[in-house]
Amino acid sequence: MNITELGIIIEKTLNINKYEEFPDYYVDFHGVEISESNDNIYKSVTGRGKTIKSATNDYARKLRNQTIVIDAFRRSRREFKIPKTLKGF
Repeated sequence: MNITELGIIIEKTLNINKYEEFPDYYVDFHGVEISESNDNIYKSVTGRGKTIKSATNDYARKLRNQTIVIDAFRRSRREFKIPKTLKGF
C-alpha cells in the first residue's frame, strides 16, 4: 500500500505545505493522529523533506505499523492499523 491508497481508504486528502520562512515541504492528513497508548494519548505527525516526495516518504515512515485515529474525540471517530509496508510516493 502507498500513501495515496491509504488516503482513499481513510477518506482523507494529503495536505502539502511549504512555508516561505522554511525551505522544507510538510505533508500530513488533516485530523489524523497516532494512538500512543490505550490511555487516549494521541500524537500528530508530519512528514518533512526538501521535496514533496521526500516529505511524503518521511510521513509514510512515521505512520508505518501504527494505529491512526481520525476525529479522536468525536462520534465520527475511526481507527486504522497501518501496515509496516506502507510506502510514500
